[in-house]
Amino acid sequence: MWAGGELAFDAPLQVRDAVTRTSQIKDVTIKEGRSGPMCFVTVRHSWATERGPALEERQDIVYRAANAARPAAAVRAEVSLPQASRQRVWPCDPLLLFRYSALTFNGHRIHND
Repeated sequence: MWAGGELAFDAPLQVRDAVTRTSQIKDVTIKEGRSGPMCFVTVRHSWATERGPALEERQDIVYRAANAARPAAAVRAEVSLPQASRQRVWPCDPLLLFRYSALTFNGHRIHND
């Protein structure tokens, strides 16, 4: 499962840029949860052009056993968040979800259904 991540845009990519991606596994941690063992993996991806670094991404991924029991539903506390001064509504359709999955190199089948 993709648990989280972070993106940093250092420079814009341009049409016809030759882009090189480098990926590194930065950390692997085994933990025991309510549903059994879990493996947390942190991966760092870097994209660069001939002009230098363009994009940095950190992905936090969780691997669980295929037969892990599902934990009881977590109870969420009500949180009052401040109102945003600006917002942008972006319509989401299957094509946009497919493109996002391709951009993040996430080929999991759930994104195609």
